Amino acid sequence: RAVWGAAATNGERGPIVAYVTSTAADRKTARDCKWVLNFLTNKKVPHAIIDLAARPEERQRLAPNSALPQLKISDGNSIGLETLVDLEDHGELDPLIRDALAH
Repeated sequence: RAVWGAAATNGERGPIVAYVTSTAADRKTARDCKWVLNFLTNKKVPHAIIDLAARPEERQRLAPNSALPQLKISDGNSIGLETLVDLEDHGELDPLIRDALAH
């Protein structure tokens, strides 16, 4: 059984996967990617990290033309930063994460 943590970047995937890039073309994307990773770490959410700069073939797992960062929870649709913040603000994110980690 794999162990998931904030630094799971070896291609292993758990129920929560953050798709980011380490070579963003603009500052906003770079800032948003860093924010999502810090957010998950601060909430102590175990997650895998897929850096699309290092593994561009992983982009096919996301919706076409989706902005980064993206978060995939339990093989569901990927969600962007705005949706993530909205779910957190309305108290809907923790139950999603809890459910994903329980399976």
